[in-house]
Amino acid sequence: MALEQPKKLAGGAYGQFMIEKRAEFTKQLQGKPVSEVAKLGGSIWKAMSEADKAPYLKKFEDAKAKYEKDFAAFIAAGGVKTKGITALRAEKRKARLKPKKPAGGAYGCFLAKHRPAFMKDLKLASAKTALKAFEQADGKAVAAKKALFGA
Repeated sequence: MALEQPKKLAGGAYGQFMIEKRAEFTKQLQGKPVSEVAKLGGSIWKAMSEADKAPYLKKFEDAKAKYEKDFAAFIAAGGVKTKGITALRAEKRKARLKPKKPAGGAYGCFLAKHRPAFMKDLKLASAKTALKAFEQADGKAVAAKKALFGA
C-alpha cells in the first residue's frame, strides 16, 4: 500500500463546528447560495459563549494531535512532505507576477537596449525606429558572421 500524507486540518474550532453543523444549516437554507450557509454559521459562532465553543475546541485539539501523530508516522515510514493546494496556488501566483524574459531573442534584447538612442537620433515614429534598428542589427549580424566565418 502506498504511503499517503495525512490531510492537514483547517479552520480550527470553527472548522469543527461547521463540519458538524453544515448539513443542518444547508437544510435550513435550502435553495440559497453556499455563502449564506457560511454567513449563518459565522453569525451563530460569534454569538456562542466560550463554554459553548469548548467542545469544538476540544475536538480540534484532538484532531490536531491525531494529525501530528499520523504525520510523524508518515515521515518515519519514509514519506516525503508535499505542498498542499493552497501553497501550490500561491507559488503559481508568484510565478505569474515574476518579470518575464525579454521577447524577440537577440533582436528583442538589442532593440530594448538601443530603442531610446534610435528614437532620439531619428526623431521618428515607433515603426520607423524599429525598421532602423533592424537595419543596424542586421548590419552588425552580417559583420559578426564575416568575422566568425571569414566569408
